[in-house]
Amino acid sequence: MLEQPRKINHERKLNIEFKKADVENLPFPDNYFDVIISKHVLHHIPNLDKTLNEAHRCLKKDGVLIIALNSDKNKPNVFKFEKYFGKKYGFNTFHGQEVMSIEKIQKHLKKFKDVKMNLFESKVEITKPELYSKYFMTFSELYEPEQTEEVCNKIETELNELVEREIKQNGKFTEKLVIGIASCRK
Repeated sequence: MLEQPRKINHERKLNIEFKKADVENLPFPDNYFDVIISKHVLHHIPNLDKTLNEAHRCLKKDGVLIIALNSDKNKPNVFKFEKYFGKKYGFNTFHGQEVMSIEKIQKHLKKFKDVKMNLFESKVEITKPELYSKYFMTFSELYEPEQTEEVCNKIETELNELVEREIKQNGKFTEKLVIGIASCRK
């Protein structure tokens, strides 16, 4: 996660400092940041309240915490296809939305003020099936248990056929996503 931004930082001479740290025990002093952004992370955190307490501690007075998470309303085709292929090939995936969503985070933000929640729906219309299957296969690293390259190739081929069928029928394949953004202040 840090390799690519460090490379861009170096190439563009941006002088950004990157730190890898435990979000439950941040290595920063109190009242240090103006803004903290958490983008699709909190569903991976074992102790959410401890993490949010750390964010609160590290924010300056009136500092802003911005959180992006999937919404409970998010029901993309990715989930449907993962369920189908998971059943067929014997694997599960985890995206975290069941554990933590933008709707579920609000009860954990009691220390913060001016809590605002917004939902954003995006729609992507695809006319080339391989674009969607390449995107879909980026989630194959989440398969439990991990699948062989042969199985992943079968999944990609079958998915291309399914998406191609919908494109021929409707002129496009549509993927909808619903993301939530919460913002609050210390």
